[in-house]
Amino acid sequence: MGYRAHIVKEYRVKYASGQYYNNDCEGLCHLFYSLDLRYLANDDYSLIEVYSKDLINLKHEHINDLNEEDRELIQSLIHTAKNAKYAKDDGYVRIEYF
Repeated sequence: MGYRAHIVKEYRVKYASGQYYNNDCEGLCHLFYSLDLRYLANDDYSLIEVYSKDLINLKHEHINDLNEEDRELIQSLIHTAKNAKYAKDDGYVRIEYF
């Protein structure tokens, strides 16, 4: 069993697949930091919240510079920021590790 990152698609808790940064919560936060995305994480990194506005305003050239896996992850987060009601209302996209 692994410790996997799951992007929360709806606040009613409907999880997307945990295919990105499995067992590497700190690596995921490092990616956000390198892209200048504001995020919050709890002490054990089991919950990470990335600000929706930062994701939506991320410049395409920054996304294009990423490797394929990171690009897919960021595009999925942007899609969630634009389309998930909770992300619009609360202003963040939630990622949970379990």
